[in-house]
Amino acid sequence: MSNRGIAWRRSFHERVTFDGAVVAAIATAASAALSAAGAIQQGEASRKAADHQAAVAENNALAARQQAEADERQQRATTRRRAAAQRTRAATSGVLPDEAAPLFVNLDASEQAEIEALNIRRAGELRSDDLRSQAALRRYQGAAAERAGHLRAGTSLLDGVSRVAR
Repeated sequence: MSNRGIAWRRSFHERVTFDGAVVAAIATAASAALSAAGAIQQGEASRKAADHQAAVAENNALAARQQAEADERQQRATTRRRAAAQRTRAATSGVLPDEAAPLFVNLDASEQAEIEALNIRRAGELRSDDLRSQAALRRYQGAAAERAGHLRAGTSLLDGVSRVAR
């Protein structure tokens, strides 16, 4: 082979051969970029999961309120049936329901029934409020996780740049 062919090969080889430091710098930069992308994706996934949990909690809050309303209606209907049965028993026994003793008994029973119905409503409202608070907390946690992912991404990039610069 001629000297010219050997010189050409040597010249080509020198042009395509990379310095080890350049390869290391490229690998470090690529690693930093991948770490940053992974941190961002992890933060976004955490936010999406938290948003889903928040939506579930809000649906449960609505269901709790609706159940309490249904239970309250049921309690009031049961109270009306009981009062009607008491009036019927009193009338068949010859006691006039408008007389003092039966009237006080009926008023006391009505008052207790109303308190029970209001307690049912209040318990449902408390449960619903608790679930809505959980939903708000989940959303806050999701947003915080997303911000943390972005911060981790920035840290990865800065770390990679500092290692490349050395």
